[in-house]
Amino acid sequence: MEKRLLVIDDDKDILYVVRTIFEDDGYVVRCLADVDDVFTEINHFRPNVVLIDYMLGLTNGAEICYQIKSNAGTLHIPVVLFSAHNRAIEAIGNYGWNAFIGKPFDIEHIKRVVGRFIKPVPGQLA
Repeated sequence: MEKRLLVIDDDKDILYVVRTIFEDDGYVVRCLADVDDVFTEINHFRPNVVLIDYMLGLTNGAEICYQIKSNAGTLHIPVVLFSAHNRAIEAIGNYGWNAFIGKPFDIEHIKRVVGRFIKPVPGQLA
C-alpha cells in the first residue's frame, strides 16, 4: 500500500521540510501552498492523510478541514491540523480534525501522529 500525504501550508520552507521527512520515510507527498485546488487535488491524489496549517495567509486551515469533513466524498480522510498558534487552537474548538500538532514540531512526533492514520484509501490497492 502506498502511503500518500497531502500537505497544505503557505510556508514553502515548511512544505520542503515536511516533504523531505515523509518522503525519506517512504511516503508519496504532494504539497499545496494555497487552497484554491484542494478538492481537485484530494480527488486526484487520494491521500491517506491531509496535513493542514491553521494559518494559510487569509484562509483559515480549520475551515478547510471543516469542508473536508463535511463532504461525503472526503469525510473519511484523516486531517491533522498543525500551527504555531497553539493557544488559538484551544480557543476556537474542533472543526473535525483528527489530531493537532504544534509548531515547531518534533520530527519523530509528527511521523508518529501522521503514521497512526495511514490505512488504505477506498479504491487503493492494499
